Amino acid sequence: MSAQYNPLQELRDIHMPAAISIWPPAYGWFIMLALLLFAILISVRWWHRYQQHRRFHQGLMKEFSQIQSRYTNDKNTIRAVRATSIFLRRVALAYYPRQQVASATGEKWLGMLNNMSAAKSIHTELGQLILTAPYMKKAPARCADLFVAVECWLRQLHVGQFIKE
Repeated sequence: MSAQYNPLQELRDIHMPAAISIWPPAYGWFIMLALLLFAILISVRWWHRYQQHRRFHQGLMKEFSQIQSRYTNDKNTIRAVRATSIFLRRVALAYYPRQQVASATGEKWLGMLNNMSAAKSIHTELGQLILTAPYMKKAPARCADLFVAVECWLRQLHVGQFIKE
């Protein structure tokens, strides 16, 4: 008996599998990346629209404060009401199509103004002042009330209604 047969000598070492590659990732990661890019795109678009509306609104407030300061300097009620009426028409043109704003007069115009803002501050008495004061020789001295109502109206404009881009 020269050499004893050992079956364990025929066994080979354990071979470890190849390392798992980082690329290509599983399909779930591609879906997650697509959702993340979509969320970033939506967020950037929302932020841009928000900033656009904020700049527009700041411009409106600045322009309206100029109307108020002109009235404070010259105390001309008719000119102030006329300028406020023109200002409100220009704001409406920014929010609604031209045909809809141009054809609105009287109560329809006041209704449109009230629909544009959460604050229904352009009520019938001040609305009638807007409609009739520019055509009077001497307007009633209700400019301070009108300015407060319009400023409240401006602060409550609906953000989501910004139609024109």
